[in-house]
Amino acid sequence: MLPWRRMRRIALPEDVAEALERFRRARGRGWRKALLHLAVEEERKALARLVWELRATAASHGLTEEEVARRLEG
Repeated sequence: MLPWRRMRRIALPEDVAEALERFRRARGRGWRKALLHLAVEEERKALARLVWELRATAASHGLTEEEVARRLEG
């Protein structure tokens, strides 16, 4: 038996379960991979926002990226 077949099922809130079912139907066979890709993409976007905010804050204080890195390391 495949490892993911042995996993326990969890009870999702009804609206989440319905949204997941719609996603599964829309994506077809590759829905699990597509869902994981979306999760990774959201993490990437969140990290990019943090980097942008850090750069903007550093620039508003007149700091270069090297100065910020030096302060974070020290």
